[in-house]
Amino acid sequence: MENKHKNPEKIWVLAKKWMWLTVAYIVYCETNSDCTIVHMENGDDHLVSGNLSETERLIDSDDFFDIHQTYRVNLNYWDGTKVATADRLLGLTTGVKLPVADRKLAKLRAELRIRKDKNSQQQ
Repeated sequence: MENKHKNPEKIWVLAKKWMWLTVAYIVYCETNSDCTIVHMENGDDHLVSGNLSETERLIDSDDFFDIHQTYRVNLNYWDGTKVATADRLLGLTTGVKLPVADRKLAKLRAELRIRKDKNSQQQ
């Protein structure tokens, strides 16, 4: 199922049953072979049909960033800490730390810098 809207509020997915997920409450998505685990803000995890690329097409939000071939993260849940070159872990407000691929590190840092600058200008 393809999403027709950029930055949708909700997505319709098949987990144990068809259900709506609110995009703003998705912390990150994790691939699990031909399925995707969608990790929610409230701690719920939903195993949904389809790989990460299919889930990415559904979400289609500027707030999400592919940090690794296994993870797509909602950057609104970034905890504000620096992603160090040594460990390459992205910290999330939920306490989870996810690995960042070497080839994604520079682009991720640039995106986080833009977001941090934008947030400081708004305050």
